[in-house]
Amino acid sequence: MPKILNNMHIPDVTMSSATISKIHVNRVEKPTIQAKFIRNQGVRANVSLPFLRMSADCTVDSFFPLDGSFAVELHNFTIDLQLNIWRNETSGRNVFEVPQCETTHSDVILLLEENSLLTIIRGTLQDTMSNVVKSQICETILDAVKFMDSQELQPMDRPTTTTVASSKASDELGFDPADTFGASLCE
Repeated sequence: MPKILNNMHIPDVTMSSATISKIHVNRVEKPTIQAKFIRNQGVRANVSLPFLRMSADCTVDSFFPLDGSFAVELHNFTIDLQLNIWRNETSGRNVFEVPQCETTHSDVILLLEENSLLTIIRGTLQDTMSNVVKSQICETILDAVKFMDSQELQPMDRPTTTTVASSKASDELGFDPADTFGASLCE
């Protein structure tokens, strides 16, 4: 997941009179991933990122224009999601849905340029960037699964069967590893 998120460019966000642009994920630390298959539904997963850092630009059109660059650090960012997978027999396609994708974090730190007037909208920037990351990650997970599903499986080469002479020790134990585990595993 860090490879997918690192250097990700997130689309611009417009809110009332402000536009956040050039949103770029600069750094993602190695996540902890726990997943559990849910019978007849799909997968429930919990992904914990100890650290995620983004940079962006902001322009606010108000009585006086505000603009500047900033960075946001999210600490202990956690994604709890459920991915439902089912097959539509009519269309012959797999269907993927993400009915739940919730995020939490312990801290959001906004790093502004010195003397930046963006401090006026600090809370709005923190909330917006948290929501942007949540939406983008949930969409990216769904897109990645759909992409993997759309790939055609390549036929595997048929393994050539080889005969492996069994050792004296295996005969004494009453089984032949080549018969039990397959000849290819015993070469």
